[in-house]
Amino acid sequence: MALKNFFKKKEVVEVKSVEPIIENVVEVNIERPVKKVVTDKSTKKVKTSSMNTLTSKCFTGIEKEVAPDFHDEAKEIIRLTTDETRNEFLKYYQEDKGNICCMVLDKAKQVLVKEGKLKQEDDDAFGKPFML
Repeated sequence: MALKNFFKKKEVVEVKSVEPIIENVVEVNIERPVKKVVTDKSTKKVKTSSMNTLTSKCFTGIEKEVAPDFHDEAKEIIRLTTDETRNEFLKYYQEDKGNICCMVLDKAKQVLVKEGKLKQEDDDAFGKPFML
């Protein structure tokens, strides 16, 4: 008896609409961090780093306040430093105090060198402040 039911012709069901299924789907927007590819000139390696909003605002400040030859060094300092330092940089940038922005980068570079995250080279623009 079981074999009779097994060999019976199966019924084909045609689906005319999937509307009721789609009604229950909710669209969710997920904001992902921006990834930027950076090439390290000394080792020729490509690194990717996630940028948050605070960092990207600092990069805008760097583009306007720091000489173009030193953008890479300043951006590396901002990437590695703390949010507190980034906020301090933005505060002075918004007050249109470019010289103090550079002093913030100098101090941040000194801290990063002490922590061993960066090395101080002779031709670096930051990390050798006159007044600190």
